[in-house]
Amino acid sequence: INRNTPDHPMKKLPLVLLLLLSTWASAQDALYGPHDSLIRVGIQYVQNGDLDAAKDVAYAAMERYPEGAPAYYLIGYCYSMDCREAGENCELASSFLDRSIDIDRDYRYPFYNRALCKHLLGDLDGALADINIQIEQDDQDPTYFFLRAQLYYKLGNRAGSCTDLSHLRRSDSGDLDEADLLELQRFCEDKNN
Repeated sequence: INRNTPDHPMKKLPLVLLLLLSTWASAQDALYGPHDSLIRVGIQYVQNGDLDAAKDVAYAAMERYPEGAPAYYLIGYCYSMDCREAGENCELASSFLDRSIDIDRDYRYPFYNRALCKHLLGDLDGALADINIQIEQDDQDPTYFFLRAQLYYKLGNRAGSCTDLSHLRRSDSGDLDEADLLELQRFCEDKNN
């Protein structure tokens, strides 16, 4: 068999694969929205720890779909990671999360991420308002209650802090900051406060 002939089936394989891939991408766009294929790539970058590449993808998605909350959320999330890890870009993260909320307040977790940024910026009341909204939307995530317990603690609200701390089961504490958790537990156990 001569595979070098132009009409050999193996010569057409790359074209067929490209056609299948573009058909799949179009089907995904129809199912999830056109911005979603870019966002999925950005999420992969986040999961692989490459926030710069995720930001690049999010900026590309924002250019293509300026009214799409997912792009603003993704870039806001990436900048909120900078904020959490290095104390940088907190205001920038908040501004992108603001835009995501303006477009679709129910897309993912914008209020939680914005609350984290506000917390680090020292806007405890703003952070508390945001985390309260997030908990209204989803009262099953222990990290939301942990953040609110920390905020109540810093605002001097013992009852609120201890109530939220009581929502955390032992199994929930694995992803939480151990030092902060211990500080809150001591605070709630100390009857003199």
